[in-house]
Parts: sequence; structure tokens; C-alpha cells
Amino acid sequence: MDLRKIKKLIDLLEESNLAEIEIKEGEESVRLSRAPVSGYGMMQAPPQMMMAAPEATAYGAMVATFDPKIWGNDVMTMPVLGIFADKSALGNPEVTKKIFTNYEHHEVPGTGHFVMMEKPGEFNALLTSFVNKLPAAR
Repeated sequence: MDLRKIKKLIDLLEESNLAEIEIKEGEESVRLSRAPVSGYGMMQAPPQMMMAAPEATAYGAMVATFDPKIWGNDVMTMPVLGIFADKSALGNPEVTKKIFTNYEHHEVPGTGHFVMMEKPGEFNALLTSFVNKLPAAR
């Protein structure tokens, strides 16, 4: 789905009194929610959803992730945004920029694994800024 459509969805949600908004395009869909999520419930929802996935889905995802055929040293020039938790061990901008030459890296202070749920305003601002810098679709 085009990132500009997602940006428009964010704008519509921010301008409305709606708690949630969703857009579907073919088999793809994006749902945004402004409902406050915090504490224990926030931390329990993702693992519960992950455990609800069929075993074949989880197995297929792991096999694909570690398939050596997809790992190479190809240089990619498309814009890439990385938003990471505070002091994340996963975000290594120097290494990432060797593969993704047009990479933008951010760490959000005071967050853990679920940046988009812990600080949705900061996350959305970073995402919106990134999308606004993208070249127009042809």
C-alpha cells in the first residue's frame, strides 16, 4: 500500500473524533487507533496475537527469515526508515547504511520494544515526516 495513503489515514484520524480508522486495498489493510494502550494490557496483546498464529505460519516466517538466499550484500537505494526503542541493540545505523544507502535512523527515548504503542505521537511524527519527504508517486 502506498505510504501516502497511510499518511492520509493518519491525518484523517487526527482530524476526526474517531477512535479507530481502517483502509483496505485489495487484500491489504491498515488500521490505526488512537485508543490509549498502556501497562500490562499493552505488553500482553502482541504475545497473545503471536501465539494465536498457526504453527505453519510461525514456522514459515522463521524459515524465510533465515534463508541464506535472501541474505546478500546487495546495495539498495530506496528510502528506508528505522524507528527503534531507546538504546536498542538491534538498530545499528552504520551497518544498515552499508546496504540501505538512503537510511534514516531514529531511537525514541524512554521506550521499550513497542515504540508505536508506548509513544504513538512521536512514532507518528517520525513516520509522517519520512513519508512527506518521499518523492511523488509516478
